[in-house]
Amino acid sequence: MNIKLPLEKISSNEFQPCINFSSDTIEELVFNINSGKSYTLIVKRNKDMYEVVVGEKTLQALKKSNVTHANVIVTDLKDDNIFKLVNFSDLTTIEEAVFYLNVMKESGCTQEELADTLSKSQSTIANKIRILNLPQEIQDALTQKVISERHARSLLPLEGKLQFKAYNEIVSKGLNVRKSEEYVNSLINKKIQSKKYLTKGFTRNAQIALNSVNQCLDMIKQLGVEVKQDVDENDEEVVITLTISK
Repeated sequence: MNIKLPLEKISSNEFQPCINFSSDTIEELVFNINSGKSYTLIVKRNKDMYEVVVGEKTLQALKKSNVTHANVIVTDLKDDNIFKLVNFSDLTTIEEAVFYLNVMKESGCTQEELADTLSKSQSTIANKIRILNLPQEIQDALTQKVISERHARSLLPLEGKLQFKAYNEIVSKGLNVRKSEEYVNSLINKKIQSKKYLTKGFTRNAQIALNSVNQCLDMIKQLGVEVKQDVDENDEEVVITLTISK
């Protein structure tokens, strides 16, 4: 359904973690809008408001322009026809990932089912969504094209300080994707060696259990779920704490 809506009735998407788009991109859109070019947002109804499904940066530009209303397509994300409305080449990586999350949340489909609908591999969908596990600063850098999507994906095996260390190395030295992956792998190998040193006093059963937990965690992370692990020990037991974001 195509309608016009007042801008105050349209809100950003609840799953849109990155809304700090390049100022140049926004200003170009503002210029085009003020010059008479028309843009259409894809939205879904949310109580008495409408929430952007596709077009977050366009919404920001509309709010900075001289217009008061937006052209929108109100859609039901359970309808497979939604995919015919989306020009994926116009989306940033973050916007595309958010769109996938929205569709899965609303329709209840799995990553595999979504991949089949889009004629993509399940790993492609998973890799897009996993990008949303990166810290806001790195997501912003991706949106602003400071780093590429492949650079961003290379950072996913790391977390915390190591992730930012690798990110700063990539940006400061202008590493290409291959060099970035090599650097990340070197950090991972150092971490593994450190873990081996820290766990060399574990009993065989404790080490087997810890290795099994690590394998499960790797599988969970490949599905795009953010999970952190802390390992502590005393004279009697090994304590493994898992933290999963809601």
